[in-house]
Amino acid sequence: MDSQTIDHIAAIIEMPGQNLHYLVQELKKDLDAATPRIETLRQKRMELFLMLHFYQKRRSEEASPDKFPQWNRLCDHYRRRLSKVQNTIYKTRVEPRHEDIARVLGLPKGTVDSSLFTLKKKMSHLLKKP
Repeated sequence: MDSQTIDHIAAIIEMPGQNLHYLVQELKKDLDAATPRIETLRQKRMELFLMLHFYQKRRSEEASPDKFPQWNRLCDHYRRRLSKVQNTIYKTRVEPRHEDIARVLGLPKGTVDSSLFTLKKKMSHLLKKP
């Protein structure tokens, strides 16, 4: 989120921009720790995808039917590994949870939930896609 957006949100919620900038930085600290993990997982996903593609291509070019089970096992192996890595990527947080926001603000999670709902309503015109 850029500085101008943070200032705009601060004006909408009637909070000093400096305070909101500080809170955003605190939340980013937790998320920044996950960035190298996501990059590593994306690299692993690419490697597995390439290996799967390689073995699928080899299987399709194979003339001997008795080698099909061997190629199928390899393809299944890489398909399973690829699926696990993709699931891990999807589960890795890239946005702060409401619990994290509540911790940084020192508020109950329910207050954060209702405040975010109200903020989204106030900003709905900005969130609509053209």
